[in-house]
Amino acid sequence: MQLKHIIAISISTLIVGCSSLKQESFVGVWKLTNIEDPALTSKGQKIDSTYSDYIKEITDNYIASSFVNFYNNKQFTYRFGSVFLNGTWKYNVDSSDLILNSKENILVLNVDEFDGKSKLNLYLKPDNKLINKVKKDSIDKVVGEGFSAYFSNASYLNEFEKDTFIYKDKSQDIYSLENNYWRVKPNNKESQKQIKERLKASIYFTIIYLNNNNLRNDETINLSGINSPIKLGGNGISLYSEDELPHEWVDVFYDKSQAIQAYQMLVMTFLQKININNQEKWIDLDVDLLHQIYSKL
Repeated sequence: MQLKHIIAISISTLIVGCSSLKQESFVGVWKLTNIEDPALTSKGQKIDSTYSDYIKEITDNYIASSFVNFYNNKQFTYRFGSVFLNGTWKYNVDSSDLILNSKENILVLNVDEFDGKSKLNLYLKPDNKLINKVKKDSIDKVVGEGFSAYFSNASYLNEFEKDTFIYKDKSQDIYSLENNYWRVKPNNKESQKQIKERLKASIYFTIIYLNNNNLRNDETINLSGINSPIKLGGNGISLYSEDELPHEWVDVFYDKSQAIQAYQMLVMTFLQKININNQEKWIDLDVDLLHQIYSKL
């Protein structure tokens, strides 16, 4: 029997005291907007310039992909970099704790205070298992052991803002469990059919992620939040080589061999005839091409 990991995370925000918080105060999507190290900031220290570009790259990647979504029915979805969790949540008024209970983890988020409306700050301590997994999965593979040593001695202030956008079509919701369930790693080897369905779900997520740019009338888009074997660009789409596949995408399959099976399905699909339709925006071109790939799988 697998034991659940218990991860303690403290929250600090600005205006309303914990005693006035209600369960419904947390309901909704909270998007990561910034990551800082308060320990360094308070001491006036500066990060070695050797690592500054890497820090910005990793921070931008996390900001593009990280969120927590609290549902009225006490379900939640949580994504922090390559970590994705879902399960049930509750707020304990007596202890001022948010408790997120997933299949393999219990996250205890100790609430200090927050405005109850639009701002939520989480302090992530480096000695918990969640951060160790993030460091192992993301940081080491990007910048090596030397840089991850810096993160091992830091505390992270994660600033979240509430997403006020309302989806008229729930199928376009990039924060829902339904559209992220393909990220939940299977416990057993999957059949060819199941591998294909997981692959298609990942492509569908890429489609709606791009669609969200139009739905929200955003002027820019950060592609770091996608983690796909498909390269996106102004002149259309292509595939990464097998050696270049994003580890975040590979890791959602039972093992690497099953990820490669999914990749080979894509290779065969890309060899089929794909129509290139004129589009004014590159995002619309890529979405059209992805729809064709999806339908041919």
